[in-house]
Amino acid sequence: MKNQKITVVIMLIAVLLLFTACNGKKNDYTQNTDESTSTEVSTEEETTVEEHTDEKTTDEEPLDAAEPKDDESQEATNEEQTEIETPELVWSVKHENRLESVAVSPSEQTVAVGEFMTAYTYRLADGELLDVFLFNHSAEDMGFSTDGTILGAGLGVYGTVLTDVKSGKEIRQLHTGFNNRLDFSPNGEIIATGNRKGVVWLWRINDGEQLVNKVVTRKQN
Repeated sequence: MKNQKITVVIMLIAVLLLFTACNGKKNDYTQNTDESTSTEVSTEEETTVEEHTDEKTTDEEPLDAAEPKDDESQEATNEEQTEIETPELVWSVKHENRLESVAVSPSEQTVAVGEFMTAYTYRLADGELLDVFLFNHSAEDMGFSTDGTILGAGLGVYGTVLTDVKSGKEIRQLHTGFNNRLDFSPNGEIIATGNRKGVVWLWRINDGEQLVNKVVTRKQN
């Protein structure tokens, strides 16, 4: 009987030792499994982060590639501005006297240049001299009628003179005075003239009839 009790006790101890050993192995297996799972999750996160980084880098590359286009566009704009700011000399003519006035015909084919007692007309395309007009004083102001047939000259002295462009003959002298100025109306029927005394006239071109005679005074402050 005593031997049986000892045997039972030994068996119980062996069972306890076996149970304890099994629990230890189970815990080790669980811990190893958790560590492996954590490592896999961490690896997946790193892979995901790297993929996002690669995608971001790929998305940003077109922006970097587009920068040269902006530079090319800016260079093209600068070239256009340079071309606009640099006029081309078509032709030039040297005059002995000081030039007083310049006028271009409405057709943009003729240019008139006035100086002391003389006015010259040139072909605008190539600078060829077309005609020479003589006056009694400096042509301080000039202008063409709207049809280009009449050249008006405001003289430094002796008023304003109208000249036929084709024949070169004087049509009429409108008035006298110093430092005279003129301007043709858009409809080509009237010419306005004035001088340094502040007198302004309106004239009918066809017959030279005076329509208005007005003195313009400067307002005192």
